[in-house]
Amino acid sequence: MGEVLIDERQYESLENLTETELEALDFSELVSVTDEELEHYHSKAEERPALLPLDAAAEYNALKEQYPDALVGFEQNGYYEFYGEDARKVCELLGGKLLEKETALGTVPVIGFPRDQWAYRAKHLWQCGENVYLAGLNEDGTHHQTKYLRREEYLPLGTTIHMEGRAFRVDTVNYDRGSVTLQDVALAEMRMPVFREEPLALVRELYEQEQDAMEHPLPDYKVGDNVIVDLPTRTIEGTIGYVGETDVRIDTSAQGQSWDNEVINKRQFEDGLRQNEQVTTQPDSTVKTVAIYPAEENRMPYDIVIQTIGSKSPTLDAVEPERSTLELAGNFHITDDDLGVGGPKQKFARNIEAIRTLFKLEDEHRGATAEEQQVLSQYVGWGGLADAFDPSKDSWAKEYAELKGLLSEDEYAAARSSTLNAHYTSPTVIRSIYDAVERMGFRSGNILEPSMGVGNFFGMLPDTMQDS
Repeated sequence: MGEVLIDERQYESLENLTETELEALDFSELVSVTDEELEHYHSKAEERPALLPLDAAAEYNALKEQYPDALVGFEQNGYYEFYGEDARKVCELLGGKLLEKETALGTVPVIGFPRDQWAYRAKHLWQCGENVYLAGLNEDGTHHQTKYLRREEYLPLGTTIHMEGRAFRVDTVNYDRGSVTLQDVALAEMRMPVFREEPLALVRELYEQEQDAMEHPLPDYKVGDNVIVDLPTRTIEGTIGYVGETDVRIDTSAQGQSWDNEVINKRQFEDGLRQNEQVTTQPDSTVKTVAIYPAEENRMPYDIVIQTIGSKSPTLDAVEPERSTLELAGNFHITDDDLGVGGPKQKFARNIEAIRTLFKLEDEHRGATAEEQQVLSQYVGWGGLADAFDPSKDSWAKEYAELKGLLSEDEYAAARSSTLNAHYTSPTVIRSIYDAVERMGFRSGNILEPSMGVGNFFGMLPDTMQDS
C-alpha cells in the first residue's frame, strides 16, 4: 500500500496459486467470446467520438444561439459534427448512424461528415430546405465561418426563370414535396394569373444556369460576323465560317472563302475575341438614277427623280496570310480493333506521344489532322500503369522522369489519381455492345455513355446510328 509492502507470497506453479489464492472465487458467470465478437466490441469503442472540451462546447452553444434556425456543423478532428436535434435532422436527411459524444456539458447525439465533403453534403441539406451553417476549425482551436447557406436563397421567391421560350416567376417553393409553383409572367401582365407546377430540382438547375450566364456572359457572335481574335502568339482577323461544339473556324481570306481558315478551340476564341472591336466596316452605298420627270413637262410644282439605292459589301482590309498546308480532319471514326493492345511500356509510350501531340495542337491553336487524330486515339489512360508514377520502381525510372517533366503538377496529380479508377474498354467490346443494341431494334435516339472515358464509344458509333 503506497510504498509499504503488506505481504509477499511466491508459488511454484499456477495450479498451486489457483488452489491457494483463487479457490474462493466464483467463475460460474464467465462466458467465452470469439475473435469476431471481440472485434465488434473494439469497433464499438472506436466509434465513440472524442470528448468535446468545455471551451469548444461553449463556442458551439454560442453559435447555436446566434443561428437557432440553422443546422450548425462544428469542425472537430477532421469532421463537421452536428449535435442534439441537429444531428437527428441530418441523420434523417443524409442517412448514416447516430452516435453519442461526451461533452463537458453531458452526452449528446452526434453525426457528421468528413471535412473534404462539406460542399457536397451541405448543398444536399440546403436543397432539402434547411439553413446550414458550417464552422471551420482554426489552428488555435477557435472556429470561423466556412459557409452559411440560407434556405430563402436556394430558390428566391420572385425569381424569373425561362422555360420553353417563356418567362416564369417563382411563386412558392414546397421543399417537402420537392416542387415549385411558377406564374407565367406574360399572362400575369395581361391580368391572367396562370400557374404551373414543376419539380424543384429542374427549376433550381434552370436558376443556376441563368445566374451563371449573368455572371459570365458569353460573347455574342454568329457565322458571318467579322471578328478580331487575340491569341497568346498572334492575332487572327477574318469572318466566322463555322461554330461547333468545341471549335470555331475563322475564314481569313479577303473574300471570306473557307479554304483559307484558322480552326481554334472555342474557349480560346471566346477569351480572345475583341468583343467591342469587331470589324464593322460599313458597306459602300451605290445610287443609280433610273428616271427623271421634269416639273414643266408634267405640270408639277417640282421635278420627280426616281433612284435605286443599293450597297456593295466591303472586303476586309487585311493582308492575306500564307495559305495553310495542313488539311484538318473531320469527325474521327475508330476502325482498328487492336487499339490499345500491348504491354504496359507500349501503352505508356503511346500515351506520351498522344499528350505531346495534344500540347502541340494547343500551342498552335488548331484542330488535328487525320494523322494526328490517329495518334490521339492511341491514348488509353493510366489504368494499370501505376508503376510509372512510383519513384521506387527502378525498371520504370526513365518513364517516371519523362512523365514528371512532361506534365504540370496538377496534371501529374490528376493522372496519378486516375490509376485507381481508370477503366479502358476495347473496340472489340464496344462493337459487341453496339451490335447487341442494334439487334434489339435501336437505330436512333439518346445514347448515354456513363464513363465518357477516352471517347472510344463515340469514335465507334455505327453508321446506322449516326442520327443519335
